[in-house]
Amino acid sequence: MSAEVTSSAFTAPVPLAEVEVTEVAPDRSTAPARRGSAGLRRLLVALDTVAAATAWGVALGLASPSTPPAGLALRAWVVLAATLATVALVASQRLYLARVSSVKAVETARLARVSALTGLLVLGFARAVDLTVSVPEGAVGAALSFALLAAVRGGYRSYLNAQRRRGRFSRPVVIVGGNEEADDLCRLLLDHPEVGFHVVGVVGRLGRARRGLRDVPWLGEVPDAVEAIRLAGANGALVAASAVPSYELNAVVRQLLAAGVHVHLSSGLRGIATSRLLAQAFAHEPLFYLEPATLSPVQRRVKRTMDLGLGGVGLVLAAPVLAAAAVAIRLTDSGPVLFGQRRVGRDGRVFTCWKLRTMVVDAEQRLVRLRAGNERHGPLFKLERDPRVTRVGRLLRATSLDELPQLFNVLRGEMSLVGPRPALPEEVEQFHDSLRERLRVLPGITGLWQVEARDNPSFRAYQRLDIFYIENWSVLLDAAILFATVTGVVGRGLVSVRRHLTGDRDPVTPAVID
Repeated sequence: MSAEVTSSAFTAPVPLAEVEVTEVAPDRSTAPARRGSAGLRRLLVALDTVAAATAWGVALGLASPSTPPAGLALRAWVVLAATLATVALVASQRLYLARVSSVKAVETARLARVSALTGLLVLGFARAVDLTVSVPEGAVGAALSFALLAAVRGGYRSYLNAQRRRGRFSRPVVIVGGNEEADDLCRLLLDHPEVGFHVVGVVGRLGRARRGLRDVPWLGEVPDAVEAIRLAGANGALVAASAVPSYELNAVVRQLLAAGVHVHLSSGLRGIATSRLLAQAFAHEPLFYLEPATLSPVQRRVKRTMDLGLGGVGLVLAAPVLAAAAVAIRLTDSGPVLFGQRRVGRDGRVFTCWKLRTMVVDAEQRLVRLRAGNERHGPLFKLERDPRVTRVGRLLRATSLDELPQLFNVLRGEMSLVGPRPALPEEVEQFHDSLRERLRVLPGITGLWQVEARDNPSFRAYQRLDIFYIENWSVLLDAAILFATVTGVVGRGLVSVRRHLTGDRDPVTPAVID
């Protein structure tokens, strides 16, 4: 089991007296079967194939009337080769495995790598078959391939996540172990149904399998794991290594593998990117070497350069949009165009975070009456059908245009383009000490939590992703988050425009920063 985005420090032990665990007989009818995994993989391969063929067909002018007929067939062969190379490279990056592609930032970074490599291969293949393909054509093909691959996979991800929240396409698994780590693994899967695992039971010592696993049936002791998994209708096991003695761990893992069970073994680490874990063998025994998290001065300067460059260009391009939005807001209720709110930045410094006003003028005064309807867990507040949001505000939030004034905060050095969301002072007061580590970096307009779990109501998911970003930050991760944000905003914007044109008044997705 990958330990990328969870921290045992965030999960307080539940007193045994407060937990009721009963020995429930497993019911195979209630465990969702993992249906259609092969069909889903074929669907994803088909989507990637269409995206790659379309991108390279456009880049090499297959549909252009100006393409000479004599070279059309040869260009078609190059497009075919580029398409096959793309799919093969995607497979080589393990992006047809759910455990890899489920992390959006990782998927985006690897798709960029695939597209760049395919562009180089196309230039080499074209030269080998005596076809003139210019470097700009190759660059356009690579960029368009990346954009289309990310777009179709974004749509696929949205569909799959929605289905998994309904209990479909999820692998039924059993937690092996009964300590705090097992509890944490169970909470992780409950917080992130999009991972595609559904916990149907736990095996371990009954006295230790009570901690926090309120609604999870106890299926037996560790030596009975294979039989318990079979009776529960599961085909996967998540083993909490720290919960099982070494001699018993080796035996049960071998038994599970021999029985054809998919085994995920926890490393016991939390909040560590898998890229920092290097598998090594000491006397043929598996160990991990852990790369230190380094934030070099060069990386910090590159990040600030990205903020200034992209922020300045973005502000210039956004000027007409800001002007039109300002006029629309003023015509709606004659109130102020901008809304400034005190937020906590790096090192605990409080600053004014600016947004286009999307709510009624007295929105903060009305908040007290709406607190009871909060749809998020913990100190964060979100209300899907917030009555304070104006009609213009709904459109601005859905398209994230209300966040554009924060580019001024970026240029002033109060925020970054990418980072943890800037928290309210009253939210910070409720943060655990571990989460206060987020104050070591600049808050961002967008971040890992926004692109991975913005619709997830769990405060634990918010904590894990923020801490993960702080401890594993890189320029490549920032670039992946920015791209994922842009594609997400465009997708939500198109949906919002369609709803406004058709008169659909379904609630729209809130802005990037709540």
